[in-house]
Amino acid sequence: MAKDSKSEGGAPSGAQRAEGETSTTTESKSEGGAQKTEAPKRPPYAVAPGKAVTTRRRGLAQEGQEVTAEDFGGGADRLAELVRKGVVVKS
Repeated sequence: MAKDSKSEGGAPSGAQRAEGETSTTTESKSEGGAQKTEAPKRPPYAVAPGKAVTTRRRGLAQEGQEVTAEDFGGGADRLAELVRKGVVVKS
């Protein structure tokens, strides 16, 4: 009697599985419903385009990098001043 390609358990093993055949545990079916996509979270304060600022904690912060009041020696007052001057923008 010839041996068939199935293992004793009745299901083909991973090595014997034909190309293109996938396990049912890895298949995912997509429902036609709308998916909610969230915009990437932007930092509350970031360095303005074309600007850079020296911070106490991180050194030089480049355009687009997040900055907080803790980054500056003057704290919130210094951050507010940088926003007023246009070096830092509020998102």
